[in-house]
Amino acid sequence: CNSCQVSTNTCIGGQGGVTNRSGSLFITILSPQQITYTNGTILVNIQSNGTSIWFTSNSGSTNTTYISPVFVNFPTGNNILTAYANDSTGNNVSVSVSFAVST
Repeated sequence: CNSCQVSTNTCIGGQGGVTNRSGSLFITILSPQQITYTNGTILVNIQSNGTSIWFTSNSGSTNTTYISPVFVNFPTGNNILTAYANDSTGNNVSVSVSFAVST
């Protein structure tokens, strides 16, 4: 990653996306990236070794279970996607990415 925060185990930037770890549990948002998109339909692509993975956008109250990459419609303006994962031993990890849509 381009910029790592050792205290939070968070890496930002580069082609690897945004990653957070808790012990051996990790979650990475590969897409969207921290850029401005010209189309609001954006691929959500998450990697994790967790047993359960889900995401929400813009502090929404709706969690979406993540199974495989999926296109999601985001509103014009600034957006935040937060992805979560947990494992069978109860460990939890989350990571967020900010991006904009300008159509």
